[in-house]
Parts: sequence; structure tokens; C-alpha cells
Amino acid sequence: MTEQISPMVEAPVRLHKAALVLQLLTEHPEVAAAPIDWTINDHDAYLWATTAYGNPESEAAAQVLAAALGVAVCVREVRDGCLYGVDGRWAGVRVSFHAFGPESAAAGVVAA
Repeated sequence: MTEQISPMVEAPVRLHKAALVLQLLTEHPEVAAAPIDWTINDHDAYLWATTAYGNPESEAAAQVLAAALGVAVCVREVRDGCLYGVDGRWAGVRVSFHAFGPESAAAGVVAA
């Protein structure tokens, strides 16, 4: 028999994560202005963020999020562009941002 979790049990987890995202956006308007999409789920302990695939603003979005979290952006060259990664914490919850964008002048380096 498979145990199913009630939507009422999952809702507080999603609401808590949504509140954390809203707090981040409120305290860092530059992050709110960036074209970042947030995924709110109850399957893991992360706040997931990304931009649309190939978005030319992916690098800038990664930079402002990294600055807000006090971490560095990892830039990795991939076929037809770059993968921008930011991993940090907000209010004790891990934030993970990964986005594909066009090539960067800083490809292959870790930016502060």
C-alpha cells in the first residue's frame, strides 16, 4: 500500500518557501527585477530558481542573485553557450540557480 500525503500537509511547506522567496525579493529589489523564475515545491528542501533557456539576461540574473546571497557565480562553458550556477542560502534554506545563456566574456571562471 502506498502512503499518500495530504495536500493540507504539503501546503505549509509551499507557503513557507513562498514566504522566503517574497522576503528575498522584498529585501533585494534587484533580484525582483531580474527575469528569474522560482519553483516552489514540497519535494525537497531547496528554493529552485532559473531563467528561460538561452535568455541573454541569464548571466546578469545570476550575478544579482549571487550578490544577494553573498556567494560567487560559477560559469561553465557548454555547447552553444554557458551554464550559470549559483548555490547559496537564504534564511537557512538552500537556494539553487542554474540557467543556460549565451556565451559570456567570463566563461570558465568563477566570478565574485
